[in-house]
Amino acid sequence: MKQYQNAADGLRLNFIARLVSIGCSIIMIIPIIGTLLGLYGQIACVVVMIVGLYLLSKDVSDVKIAFVLSIVSVVIATAKAASGGFFLLAIANTVIDFFVIYFVCKSVSDSLKSHGMLEIADKGDLVWKINLVCSAISIVVELVSWIPVLNILGAMVGALNSIASIVGDVIFFIFLYKSYRFYDTY
Repeated sequence: MKQYQNAADGLRLNFIARLVSIGCSIIMIIPIIGTLLGLYGQIACVVVMIVGLYLLSKDVSDVKIAFVLSIVSVVIATAKAASGGFFLLAIANTVIDFFVIYFVCKSVSDSLKSHGMLEIADKGDLVWKINLVCSAISIVVELVSWIPVLNILGAMVGALNSIASIVGDVIFFIFLYKSYRFYDTY
C-alpha cells in the first residue's frame, strides 16, 4: 500500500469533481433539461469534493479544517439560496470558500515541500494568494453594488476579477493534478 494513497485519491476526486463542475455549468445553458442535469451534476460534484477532502484529510492533517469548512459552506450556500441571495450570506460564503482553498493549498504545499516537491508546492502557494486577492475584491464589489454609480465601477472591476479568478482556477487545476500524481507514485 502506498503511504499517501488517501491523499492521492482525495486530490484526484477534487480534480475530477471540479472539471465535471465546469461541464455542468456549461450544460446549464440548455433550457429545462440542461438546467436540471447541470444542477444535479453540481450537487453531485460538491458531494464528491467533500468526500475528496475527507480522504485527503486522512493523510494531510490541516485539510480537516477545509473539510469542516466545506460543509459549513454548503449550509451557508443553501441558506443564501433560500433567502434569495442575501448579500451578507454571499460575503460569508466567499470568505469560507477562500479558507477552504487556503487550507487545502497551504497544507498540501507544506507536505509537498517536506518531500522536496518545491515546484508543485509553489503553485499551491500561488493559488491561495490569487484566491485571497480575488475574494477580497469580490467582497468589495458585492458591497459597492448597492451604491449607485459605484456599482458600474464595481461591475467593471468584477469582470477583471473574474478573469484573474479563472487564471487562479487554471493554476489550481494544475496544482491538484500534479499533487495527486505525486502522491499516487509516492
